[in-house]
Amino acid sequence: MAVALSRKLGRQVKEALKTVEVFINSTQPTQDSTNWDKIRVKLNELNMNLNEIIKKLDQDIATDGRGGDDNVKTSGVIADYRMFMTRVSKNRNPSALRELATLYYSMPDSLFLGVGTPNSDLYPFESVLVNLKDGTTLEMSGERLKMVLSYLPSAGYGPLQTLFKDFQDKFHGLQDWDVKDVLVTSGAQEGTALTINMLLGLGDPLLVQNPVYPGFAEIIRPMEVDAIPVNVDGDGMIPEHLIQVLEERSNLRDKAMPKAIYINPTASNPTGTLLTDDRKKQIYRIAQQYDLIILEDDPYYFVHFRDRDPVSFLSMDTDHRVIRFDSFSKTLSAGLRLGYVTAPKPFIDRINLHMQVTTMHASGISQLVIHELLLQWGYELVPCFSFYINSVCFSS
Repeated sequence: MAVALSRKLGRQVKEALKTVEVFINSTQPTQDSTNWDKIRVKLNELNMNLNEIIKKLDQDIATDGRGGDDNVKTSGVIADYRMFMTRVSKNRNPSALRELATLYYSMPDSLFLGVGTPNSDLYPFESVLVNLKDGTTLEMSGERLKMVLSYLPSAGYGPLQTLFKDFQDKFHGLQDWDVKDVLVTSGAQEGTALTINMLLGLGDPLLVQNPVYPGFAEIIRPMEVDAIPVNVDGDGMIPEHLIQVLEERSNLRDKAMPKAIYINPTASNPTGTLLTDDRKKQIYRIAQQYDLIILEDDPYYFVHFRDRDPVSFLSMDTDHRVIRFDSFSKTLSAGLRLGYVTAPKPFIDRINLHMQVTTMHASGISQLVIHELLLQWGYELVPCFSFYINSVCFSS
């Protein structure tokens, strides 16, 4: 961890030197320029020395007790997530009305007059019945239905959030929910867009797989994001090319280093490739080395031809540097528009604040339908998620 912190400090010093250098080069001296020339020479020497230090630290990090290729070990939890956030994101404050709505949600027998919530007894809906292809029926009525027909907390329907946490523990290993959290979104794409708004400002750099998901390209295009392409082959993103790209970038004195990498690992859109488990481990170690946030956009996680589900970045996230996007659009229904984000709490909190002033929360009806379906199916739902290649759920 000390090595990683030293490397961060080195980058910060390098950025400071750039600022001083730009100032000096743009200033016209009124006296003898000899001293200015000496300063420029000294600055150049400092930059060269600093580059060598950073290069040496990179080499140290690569062998800093992480074991062989089959192991991913911690290099230290990120101390300050705010360093990854934009000024706009850091300026966000809780919406008073949304906070009141959350309070109202926790006190269902109370009557709040300040949040514009209609009397749920006046809603025209008595019950919702959903007939499934396996012959069973989901019936939603009473207080549960009233609850989701009213305003919900922006983070989502509480019972569904709890279920999603259990879901992640089951399929991606036990998570530290004291450090992480989940937030329900209107599909994975909304979660991705809100996250990009949190992490990137106008013109900021971002590592992306090449080719990249077209929908994601449209998210970052208006922001003039400096998309840095990383090549893929039949096994997904190539770790060696990722290292090459990062090394080349670090030598560009006028370019900022990226702070995140976007990856669509399973049935990648548009190539259809599946990033191998071994490459994921390599990429995670590179993310540790260069202090990158991994954006794991994985809506096709259960849609594959393997005998077992892939190993996710979330499952190996010892440093809490993964933001994972899940969706039911590819498995249950695209029109229900329901997904969720799993990430360290500081990131979830910022995404939540943005959601408070945009969509407010994902569809309550969609959240209840998914919740009731998952409760009824239990963890036996996994074969049903692969219904494109397995008809076990709907066989006669």
